[in-house]
Amino acid sequence: MTLPELISIIVAAGAFIGSVFATSVAALTNRAAAKKGYVETLLATITGLQDENKRLFDRLTLYGQKLTEFQIVMDEREKHIIGLETSLRDATVGRAERAIYIEQLENKVRILQEKVDKLEKEVKRLEENGTG
Repeated sequence: MTLPELISIIVAAGAFIGSVFATSVAALTNRAAAKKGYVETLLATITGLQDENKRLFDRLTLYGQKLTEFQIVMDEREKHIIGLETSLRDATVGRAERAIYIEQLENKVRILQEKVDKLEKEVKRLEENGTG
């Protein structure tokens, strides 16, 4: 249930309670036998309930504003998290590409080292045969 829905329910409940008491007061005031003290008590109760309703409505309005501010902060954090995740994914892909490139270079170095070793053996063999 969202905050605006909750506010609407509380306001409606307050209005209903107020109307019930107002109706009771109206019915009692129309009766000639109604005691003045009882009516005054009911009026005081209605006034108190209306004040409480206004206080709760103001409080819920404040909470609604805070909720909106909180939602803005959460949206900004979500965008930041998405940016960090993207950055991490890009870095991971880059690291994997560099690892492949390093492996390729190591293979080339190994092949070249094998060729150098063969050439050194050939040079040594030629020197031993006296043709070098």
